[in-house]
Amino acid sequence: MYRLRYFIGFFLLFAHELTAKPMVIAQHEDSEAIEACYTLIQEAYKKLDTPLQVISYPGRRGLHAANLELIDGDLCRIADMTKEYPNLIQLETPLMVISIVAVSKLDRYNITQIQDLKPYSLVSIRGMKAAEKYFQEFTISYVSDFQQSLAMLDRGLVDLAILPLRDAKRANSPVIIHQPPLIQTKLYHYLHKKYDWLQPKLDKILRSLIGSAEKKSP
Repeated sequence: MYRLRYFIGFFLLFAHELTAKPMVIAQHEDSEAIEACYTLIQEAYKKLDTPLQVISYPGRRGLHAANLELIDGDLCRIADMTKEYPNLIQLETPLMVISIVAVSKLDRYNITQIQDLKPYSLVSIRGMKAAEKYFQEFTISYVSDFQQSLAMLDRGLVDLAILPLRDAKRANSPVIIHQPPLIQTKLYHYLHKKYDWLQPKLDKILRSLIGSAEKKSP
């Protein structure tokens, strides 16, 4: 009898391991600027006791894949992505605030607000929805990652790059980071709508994690 119970228990455990699929979440492949999102989401799913797999996608492909239910969600994006991707739901709790700045090689530009960019040629990172949202009416090109945008600056192909502040600070060559930031916007976690039941649980955990972190901050 003991052996039978042991065998049944082992079989059930093995069956659970086979059926416990991880949540597959997309992140933008040039994602160092949103590392805080990754840390929070990883901890939140750990508290849910839910396996998590994060896959890097270029540009907007992660959002498209989640919207088509090929994967389960997207790590973090600006608000209101559900207008463009109606099969996604946006969690209520902002994960972080991202600052977007103008970067140049020359000091002849006086950039303190978005409208100051009008006369100039710009480059930004493909799939960075904040740039796509706020700079639609500008002369702007998009490349795969921030290193390519800096290369265009170095070669004089554009006047300014529009980048997350964290990316601008890790430039390998000297650049001028224009302050204040042009945009400061909140980023949110997105799930496919089939996980609407999971949203309140995740939001509660995220609020708790963020509140604990704020209490620890000096």
